[in-house]
Amino acid sequence: MKLKSAVIGFSYLAGLICAFLLSFNPIHASVISSAAALAGFILLCLKSRDIGVFVLIIGISFGVYAVYRHIFIDGALALDGQTRSISGTVLDKTSPAHGMAGYMVEAEIDGIKTRFSLYALDVGAEEGDTIIFDGKFSLLQDNTAFSEASYYMSRGVFLKAQAKTTPVAIKNDNFSLINIIRGFNEQLKNSIMTAFPGDTGALICAVFLGDKSRISDDLSRSITRAGIAHYTAVSGLHLTLMAHMFMSLLSLTRLRNMRKVKFTLLALITLVFMVFFNLSPSVIRAGIMLIIFYGGELFMRRGNTLNSIGFAALIILLFSPYSALDAGLLLSIAGTIGIGVIAPAVNKQFKSRRFKSSREVIVMNLCASYATLPLVAVFFGGASLVSVITSIILLPFFTVMLTAMVVFALTTGLDGLSLLIAGIMSRIMEAVIIFFGSFKFAYIPLDYGFILPWIIASAIFISLVSLYFKEITAGVKAAFISLFALAMMIISSEYLNLDKARLEVYTDGSSACVFLRERNVSVAIVTDDGKRAAQAASDFIHNNFLDEIGLLLVLNSTNNALRLFENIPVIIYSPPSQVDETYDVSGVFTVTRNENEAVIIYGNTAINVAHIKTSSGTDISVTYNFSVHAGEFGGTVIHTSRRAAAEEEYEFNAYYERINWFLE
Repeated sequence: MKLKSAVIGFSYLAGLICAFLLSFNPIHASVISSAAALAGFILLCLKSRDIGVFVLIIGISFGVYAVYRHIFIDGALALDGQTRSISGTVLDKTSPAHGMAGYMVEAEIDGIKTRFSLYALDVGAEEGDTIIFDGKFSLLQDNTAFSEASYYMSRGVFLKAQAKTTPVAIKNDNFSLINIIRGFNEQLKNSIMTAFPGDTGALICAVFLGDKSRISDDLSRSITRAGIAHYTAVSGLHLTLMAHMFMSLLSLTRLRNMRKVKFTLLALITLVFMVFFNLSPSVIRAGIMLIIFYGGELFMRRGNTLNSIGFAALIILLFSPYSALDAGLLLSIAGTIGIGVIAPAVNKQFKSRRFKSSREVIVMNLCASYATLPLVAVFFGGASLVSVITSIILLPFFTVMLTAMVVFALTTGLDGLSLLIAGIMSRIMEAVIIFFGSFKFAYIPLDYGFILPWIIASAIFISLVSLYFKEITAGVKAAFISLFALAMMIISSEYLNLDKARLEVYTDGSSACVFLRERNVSVAIVTDDGKRAAQAASDFIHNNFLDEIGLLLVLNSTNNALRLFENIPVIIYSPPSQVDETYDVSGVFTVTRNENEAVIIYGNTAINVAHIKTSSGTDISVTYNFSVHAGEFGGTVIHTSRRAAAEEEYEFNAYYERINWFLE
């Protein structure tokens, strides 16, 4: 078995994914683990080595899940709804906003070490400090605004705490090399933002330090639409480029033939940069993969991408089984497979050597984008169609910026020339991002309903083809066939539903946006004039390839942000001051407004958007801004408040579920 590490690592990953998705209790998981382990041993005895190892590792992964579920997850479940006096250590802190801060805290509660997230007043606590408060615990949940449960699970965090008393911080004055490096990190941020305030400096901080908190909403949206979020999240790309520059410098010295010394120096500098980048999960994963890959040279072995990825995944998951469902880990693995496995197989198909370097860069970006597309669609609900182009155009500017910032950091922030070069590169990158992000067809939303079945079917199809022909090229061809099938599914879905109206609901947990469109005729009803609501209406236009909205109706004015809606291209704009109005939208929709309530009539379907107290019995009722279930409803009910719970089979909570369906 030539790919031992790959088979073991990917089997272990697949087993953990299945265990976490199916959420077995410890007893059921233990039974499955025992049965799979026994079946694996039997297959090994029958000399079915590949299948036997796969089944055996699946069994081991279920056993590991059972242990972690019993010790950590069930312990967290027991604290749901409980109030405790807490004294814990701050493990991480996000940038404070408006006097608030986000903490990740570890504390011993009921005799068990427990990690939880806390959003509270910024009391000056930093990593390593002690924080004391009384707090009530609740389980983390994924929602349409932020998949917090999935995000924190990779760090072993399943709970969040609500502070019932003002937190008190106790400083840790002990000497810490990590704190010194992190302090230096903050010093660099301040120098960057002083020299280049606004998005120029914010983009440098994001690219070099992984801090995206300073990027404006408009640039952040353009980054998503341009498909280059991987440039603004410190990851394997950053560490790989730095490692390549470091190894290139060593090749010019007498150390070029001293493999052990080169590997030791590379490992040390990689570890330093991992700490410098605040030991984020993505950086830790990238560092481990990088060290393992270059470690192959130390043992005089030719690096094998699949073995390196499989072994790295195994090491990461042994220490953090929760990472199996982490979007960053899965995207890192998929992207590396695209670059290291699919791209070389595709490049072999080209016989001509003309434009070889340019072609390889293009193929590499195409394959990386393809390999990550399914996961991007599942985790983020859409994909950029221009990501390959923007990635290729920005790569040289990104590389120059990263190199300049490494020099700036090594000179402890004294080299103004390198910072100036980074600023120029940032301005150029910013212009390119905004240019491509403004394209009408730059980004498409993808329906989760058929993406997940497509992923499962494609994985089975590609595996069967690869096993039958026993070559990578056949598997690559099967992968592109599955991509073609996805494209046909998207086109077919849109064509079959041309004569139907699509209802979509966006909510941030307080305000709601209701979008209803048929072909190019659309209605947008926003319950509040918040900034996020205006951004959602603007995104709706861009993501659905509309030139304008037929009717934009704002029900309430409480955030004084109505000017933001004036920039949205609409035929009819109805601000909160207008009441008791009826609008005809292109003969397709009729909308009646009565103060903070609106009713849309489409054919024989009536859709009511109102405060839950005033909702009437219509075919579909969209409720907002209330904390309890009240009244009798007819038909479907969609709650948009994070505090409202769905109680009946015909009810949904749009804050936790994706609401997107077609009306006849």
